Amino acid sequence: MSTTQLANLIKDVVNDLPKDVRMVVACRTAAWLPGVNHVLHRALGDDVTVLDLIALSDRDVVTFADAFGVSGQAFLEAVTTAKATPLTRHPKELEFLLDEYKDAGEALPSTQRDLYDRAVDRLCKEQNPYRQGAGDTGEHRALRDGAGRLAVLSLFTTRKTFRLHEPDDGRSLSEDDYASPFPETPLLAPYSEVLRTALFEGAGDGTMKFTHQTVAEYLAARHLSDLQLAREQLDALLRVPGGRLAPQVQAVSAWLIALDPGQFADLLDDDPAAFIGSQVELIDPDFRRSLLRRLLALADEYSLDEAEHLDLSGLSYSGVEELVRPYLTDRDHSLDARYLALRIVSDNHLVGLNDVLVNLTMSEDEPIVLRNAAGRRSLDLAPPQADTPLRTLADRADDMSDEDDHLLGVGLFAYLRSGASPSELLRYLKKPANPDLFGSYWSFASIKLPNAMSASALTNEEVRESVQWLAGLDPTYRPTMPRLNGRPVCPDALHDAIVEAGLLHCEDAQVRDDVAHMIRLCLTEDRKLFRGRRKLCLHYTTKFADRFSSR
Repeated sequence: MSTTQLANLIKDVVNDLPKDVRMVVACRTAAWLPGVNHVLHRALGDDVTVLDLIALSDRDVVTFADAFGVSGQAFLEAVTTAKATPLTRHPKELEFLLDEYKDAGEALPSTQRDLYDRAVDRLCKEQNPYRQGAGDTGEHRALRDGAGRLAVLSLFTTRKTFRLHEPDDGRSLSEDDYASPFPETPLLAPYSEVLRTALFEGAGDGTMKFTHQTVAEYLAARHLSDLQLAREQLDALLRVPGGRLAPQVQAVSAWLIALDPGQFADLLDDDPAAFIGSQVELIDPDFRRSLLRRLLALADEYSLDEAEHLDLSGLSYSGVEELVRPYLTDRDHSLDARYLALRIVSDNHLVGLNDVLVNLTMSEDEPIVLRNAAGRRSLDLAPPQADTPLRTLADRADDMSDEDDHLLGVGLFAYLRSGASPSELLRYLKKPANPDLFGSYWSFASIKLPNAMSASALTNEEVRESVQWLAGLDPTYRPTMPRLNGRPVCPDALHDAIVEAGLLHCEDAQVRDDVAHMIRLCLTEDRKLFRGRRKLCLHYTTKFADRFSSR
C-alpha cells in the first residue's frame, strides 16, 4: 500500500467513526507520515494527540531483565562494564543482549569488540518475517560486509536513509549508490537482502535506516579497515582542515584503533579527546597510555577544551599511577593538567595514589582550590582512618587563607567519613565565609550532614545534644541561630533532620522534654517546626502530642 492509499484509508475510517470512539494509530517514530498527520488533524482538529515513545531507561532495563529471568541489577552492571548501554535503549537490541547474557552463563563478552561482533552477526542472521520479500538471504558475513558498505556511504554523505524501490529522491541512498563507490571490491550480498536484515528498520515512505547508530559506526570502521585504504585516502575521509577528526567520524576512528591499533594508532595524536567522547573501548595498554599522555600534555598547554565533560573511566592500565603521579606532585605543571590528573585518579579508582592526594590537600604551598579538589576526591576514593590528617582541617576555622571555607568542608567530611557522630560535628558549624558560594563547606552542612543525621543510629544522648544545639545551647531555649547574609548558620535540611530525630526518640523522657520545649517555642514565637519538609510536621507533631499531652 502506498503512502497516499494509506492516508486515504485512514481518512475514510476517521470520517465514519462513531461519536466518543477513540482511535489509536501506532507506528515507528520515523515512519510517522506527514500525510497521515495532516488527515487526522484536518478531520479531528485539536482532539489529535501525537506521542513519541521515549528510549528505555535504566529502570526499564532492570524491570525487563527481571521479567526475562535474570537479576536486572546485575545485568545492568554488566552492560555498563561492557559499555553497551546504547544497545539497551530499544526492546529488540535489549532482548539480544539478554539472550547473549543468559547463553553465556549470565555474563557479557569481556570486550566491547566481541560484543559488537556477536551483535552484528546475530542481527545479520535475524530476518524480519513481516518485511516484504523476506526469504533466504545467504551467508551472514556477506550481509555484514554489505551493511558495512552502506554504513560508510551513510557516514560520509550524511544521508541516513536507504530507498527500497522508488526512484531516487536526492535525500536517500539507493541501490546505484551501493554499487558505485568501490568498484574494485565485489558485492557479496544484494542490496535488498542487506536491507532485510535486523540491522535496519523502516524510516517511512519506502526507506530504511540503521536500527542503531552505534552499530552503524562499528560496521563502517570494519569496512574501512578491510578496504586497506592508503593513509592519504583515509585522512581525506576522516579529518577536517587543521588535522582534527570530523565530529561525525570520531566514533568510527576510535573503532579503527580498536580493530587494528598497529595501523591506526596515530589517529590519537591530534585529537585524543575525540576518542574519550566516542565511548569505544580501547583495550591495548599502550594506546591507553598514549591517550592519557596526550590528554595531559594538551591540558598542560591549556589546549584541552571542555575537559570537565570527558568520561575518563576505563582507561587504567599497569603503570598508570607512574604517569599521573608527577602531575599531582610537581607544581610546574599547569592547573588544568593537575585537575585532569585528579580526575584520572578518581574516575579510575587509583587507590594507590590516595596518600599523594592527602599530601596535596595538606600542603600549604598549593592553591586552595586544588587542595579542596584533592581532599574531596581522596575521601571518595577510600574511607579515611580516625587519625587522618584531613580531620585537622576542621580545627582551623580561623585560617584566613581558606576564605571560602573549602578546607573546613573537607575536614568536616573527613570527620564524618572516619566515624565521628553527626552530633559531634554541629559545634563546628558557623556563618559561611562566602554566603554566595555553594562549596565544600555548605554542601557538607546542607547535604552530607543532614543525610548522615537521618541515616545514623543516634543514641538518645546524641539526639539530646543535637536538639539542644538547635535550640541555641542555652537553658532559656532561645530561638535557633538567625539567618546571616541571606543564608542560615543551620541549613533547613539539617534543622529538619534534627527535629525529626528528636521526634523519633521521644520515648526517652529527657529527649521528650527537650523536644516539647522546642515545640512550645515554635508555637509561642511563630517559628516553623519543619522548614523544608512541612508535610512531616502534622504527622510527627500529632504522634508526639498523643504521648506528652498530659504533661
